Amino acid sequence: TNTSPMSDEMLVRMIQPIHPCTELLPRTCKARAVECIREAQILLLPSFPRHPGTYSTKIFDYLAAQKPILAVPEDKGVIDRIIKQTTTGAIANTPEEVCAFIAKHYMQWKQNRLPIPQALSPHIHQYRRQYQVQQMAQRINESLKQLAVHANTSSGTLVPV
Repeated sequence: TNTSPMSDEMLVRMIQPIHPCTELLPRTCKARAVECIREAQILLLPSFPRHPGTYSTKIFDYLAAQKPILAVPEDKGVIDRIIKQTTTGAIANTPEEVCAFIAKHYMQWKQNRLPIPQALSPHIHQYRRQYQVQQMAQRINESLKQLAVHANTSSGTLVPV
């Protein structure tokens, strides 16, 4: 069952203007998808403008690959914020903007001047799983400490945690 908010038909319609220079691959397993991401020169990230807080977990795979990301179209939400904060790509709303992004990266590739992956952004680290797990653990620990202090103050005794 396809639980994705974007159907294959919607995706085909969306890439129609750039279809001659794209390859739409069939759905595949996670390992093969990550391999394709690593082999790609530019990564297309469909966004969800009608649902600005919604994003595909693909963005995390894309950030880890440290390749230029083209988000289409802008979502005025989390995707836009991540792309802008990490400076890992661009947001395109028109076929002309898509073509300009591709042309820019094609010229860089042709001149052997593609960006060095590690130089893309110092902000990418905060989207890595290890960092996210550390942040979650820290928040859980803080919440547990607050609960313990509250529970102990409610009984009249304050016990250090």
